[in-house]
Amino acid sequence: MPAHKDFRDWIAARFDTPPPARLPDDGWARLCCELAWQAGQQGCYPVGAVLVNGADELVCSAANQVFDGHYQSQRHAEMELLDQFERYFADQPRDDLTLYVSLEPCLMCTGRILLSGIRRVRYLAADKNAGFARHMHGLPPAMASLAARTTVSTMLAEPVWTAIAGELVRESADSMRQQVVKAWQGQLAVNDVRLIGFDGDSGLAGGSSAEQNSSLEDEPGRWGRKG
Repeated sequence: MPAHKDFRDWIAARFDTPPPARLPDDGWARLCCELAWQAGQQGCYPVGAVLVNGADELVCSAANQVFDGHYQSQRHAEMELLDQFERYFADQPRDDLTLYVSLEPCLMCTGRILLSGIRRVRYLAADKNAGFARHMHGLPPAMASLAARTTVSTMLAEPVWTAIAGELVRESADSMRQQVVKAWQGQLAVNDVRLIGFDGDSGLAGGSSAEQNSSLEDEPGRWGRKG
């Protein structure tokens, strides 16, 4: 993994010249990583998620927005994704949907996913500190019943995407923790949140999160397992 000063260039190069899509989840892995990068550029946790239907088509996408404007602890990528899905695509059956996310879901997001009716979850980087997807054996009966019908596993993707997803989180972990503590203490001003992302600019940065997500979704042929 490159040193800190080369980190931004290393990530940008992977997006500019990605490895060939040889594995089933490579397209969705790349999109999750691009959304995660955007979130980091905006001063939020670098996590991205997408929802895909049974025809391997993108339904909707989202990125973490915890520090968008002010601290909102519930605005994880999966929560934003499910808010969007349940608001705009409520008529779609859940059985054929797959949720892809760059980081292993936490306790909050795992509960929300189970209650959403989505049956398949695929993630890139494991989260040893907060990930809950690998620790569902102690759930209460009702939630355990939902978990029994849900498949959670790592994506079948090139290792570079898992490396990017994990490194984005590691690179920002200390600054994110500091900002959460400041928010708990009532010391995080609205203007502070734009100062805590990755340094510099990127071809993926600039504009609102909605605008950036839309720009990615406008390329339906670019994403997916085939091609």
